[in-house]
Amino acid sequence: MTERTYIIRQQDRKTATTFIDNQLNKNPQWLGVTEAQYNAAKQEYLVSKTSPTSFNTWCQKWLKETQWAEIRKAINTNKNHEEERWRYIEPHKTISVTHHAWEILSTLALQDQLSPSEVIINRLGKKLITSGSPTKSRYNQNN
Repeated sequence: MTERTYIIRQQDRKTATTFIDNQLNKNPQWLGVTEAQYNAAKQEYLVSKTSPTSFNTWCQKWLKETQWAEIRKAINTNKNHEEERWRYIEPHKTISVTHHAWEILSTLALQDQLSPSEVIINRLGKKLITSGSPTKSRYNQNN
């Protein structure tokens, strides 16, 4: 529906789908189409959420310029909040990992649609909490 081509990047997809979910659920007229078209668009949307390519194709087909602007605004707002949270709340540490470990972490991050840090926290954080205090190693002696 839009003349210009926009691509929603992998790291922004969760924000975009959450925004679209909210819009479609609270305002069926958000797409500005007939009821029959809305039903078709919603069905296609549910299928498209499983693949980045399908999702972007759905967006190109159904979204107008004003809706794209709303999604870009939601993505930018979310980025600003995340950057602020990471900058002021969570201090960063730099680590080195083997190439194989990086491949595994990257694959999991893409599958889960998370950052590498979020993958580590989500998958390993619970084990740390249940095991008690961390064991001293050469990596955390200076903390």
